[in-house]
Amino acid sequence: MQYLDTITVSEAKKYMAEGQFPPGSMGPKIAAAIKFIEAGGKEVLVTSAGELGQALQRQGGTYIVR
Repeated sequence: MQYLDTITVSEAKKYMAEGQFPPGSMGPKIAAAIKFIEAGGKEVLVTSAGELGQALQRQGGTYIVR
């Protein structure tokens, strides 16, 4: 597993097609993030509740951007 700090929607789609985000785990979260950004959203932060503080300081989690 590789840590991804920031990825684009294009990269997220590629990783989904490769099966990198399992359907019962990260898959639904990433799919929702892609839909949100494609509908006009700026960015999405995917993280756990326990890492939220660090992620908001960009020291954890994964940001998905256009």
